[in-house]
Amino acid sequence: MNKRIAERLFLKAYDLELEQAKQYRIWAYRKAAWTVDEWAESVAEICDAGGESGLRELPGIGKSLAGEIAKWLTYGKVAKLILH
Repeated sequence: MNKRIAERLFLKAYDLELEQAKQYRIWAYRKAAWTVDEWAESVAEICDAGGESGLRELPGIGKSLAGEIAKWLTYGKVAKLILH
């Protein structure tokens, strides 16, 4: 799951580059992607146990990114339930 979330974060950073967004936003997504990609514990489990505040404990993950990651994780779970 971490790899999928990291990939989404990298893709968002790429999209922001194409949109010529501010560099700090692009770097925030990149740093978050690196953190999630290399984190040993599953971010899905962290989110399940501690919600967005649990995600914010990861280095480089602030309130906005934690909310976005939590949204992706929740959407993924809902979609999986609907499809099965």
